[in-house]
This record gives sequence, C-alpha cells and structure tokens, in this order.
Amino acid sequence: MKQSLHCCQLYGNLCLLLINKIEDWYCVVSIEKLVLPKLWRVLRSGGQCCASIVYPNLLPFISQFPKLNVDSYYLYINFFNNMRQGFSVKSVQISRSEMLAVTTSFIECLRYSILLNVNNQDLSNMLLREQLIPALEMCLKENNQMKQILFSEITHLIRYWSKNRYNHDYKSYSYLIEEFWKNLNILFTSLIDASENSEIFDISDTNNSQIEFLITLKTAPMHSRKNLKVKFCNTEENNDSIPNTKY
Repeated sequence: MKQSLHCCQLYGNLCLLLINKIEDWYCVVSIEKLVLPKLWRVLRSGGQCCASIVYPNLLPFISQFPKLNVDSYYLYINFFNNMRQGFSVKSVQISRSEMLAVTTSFIECLRYSILLNVNNQDLSNMLLREQLIPALEMCLKENNQMKQILFSEITHLIRYWSKNRYNHDYKSYSYLIEEFWKNLNILFTSLIDASENSEIFDISDTNNSQIEFLITLKTAPMHSRKNLKVKFCNTEENNDSIPNTKY
C-alpha cells in the first residue's frame, strides 16, 4: 500500500512538472480523448484510495483550464459533477483523511474556479447553484460525517466572498452572496416541505442538520491552516517579471 501511494505521489508530481515546464503541453496530447476521461475516472473514484495525495494537485491543474481549447462550461460541470460522485465512494466514507482531502478540495477548487471566472457571472452562478447547493443538500439529507467538514468549508467560502464583495476586481462576489442566501432559503423550504410529506424522511435529523449549518455559519472559527497559500509559478525559472498567482 505504501509503495502504491508513493508511486501515485510521484506520478502526480510528474504531471505537475510537465504542465508547468512544457508551455504548450495541451497541444501535444488530446485533452478530450486522453486527459479528461482519466481525470473524470479519478474524481468519480474519490482519488482511487489516494485522495490525500491526488486532490492537493487539482488546483494547479484547474489553473490550466483557461488554456485548453475546450468549452469552459463542459470542463467545470464535468469536473465538479465527477468530484461530487466521489463523495460516496467507500474509501472516502471510511477514512477521515480521505474525506477531509475530498471535501476541502471540493470547496477550494470551487472557490478558485469562480476566481478564475470572476467576470463570468453566469458561469459563477451556475457553479454555486448546480454544485455548491447540491453538495450542501446531500449533507443535510444524509446526515453523514462529511457534513461537519463541508459546513465549515462553506462558511469560510462565504466569509471570503463577503470580505471581498466591495473589491472592484471581484464584482461578482456581492451577487454570489445574494444568490447563496436566496438558494439556501429555497433549499431549506423544500427540505421542510419534503419532510412533512414523506414517511421515510427523517424530519428531526434534517432539522438538526439545518440548525447545525446555520450555527456553523455564525460561529465557525477562522481557518486553522495558517499561512496556507497555493502559488502557480511562471514556467521559466528565476523569471520575476510575472508575479505568482495567489488565492
């Protein structure tokens, strides 16, 4: 098992090295035939028992999306759809470290994807409405261990948007906050209605999860991962003319 994890880490590092060092790597290989199908398979399988190694490498790969000659909506929809499928994989459900890696990476990737498309309000809203809200709905309904991690990560995401909502470079953040609360109200109302009209729906667990999420939004402490930054460096060594991209 250790050897398998080590090989997985080496492979991930090699892929990152290639996309950083070879400027037009996406012109050499078939993205839609070779790269994306393998990526979707890894995400659907929850990192193939190596989530704690694979998922931290997803952010640098997402930074390459704008370069690819592939429809951006297709890229992001499939990326996050497959990522959410990986939530229910057994290796993720039974391992705290795997669950933490998958859940935190999901929100980090969502946050970074919206940052990359900050001027595309339609795409940003789609990611919130079709990815973030359904992920939250799953945790509210299923009442599993993942919900505590996801509740906390969503809270930090909303705080980040709120903190930067008056920044002229991130105009869509103010809109996203409004849309979040609007969609959250719709979600809570639909869950209450469903629990009242269904015999198999556990209303007490759902209501408790809703209350827990609202409390987390209000009281969750600041991120404990101090000074955590992701940097995407220029492909040329010692070239200081282009600043690092930080998120």
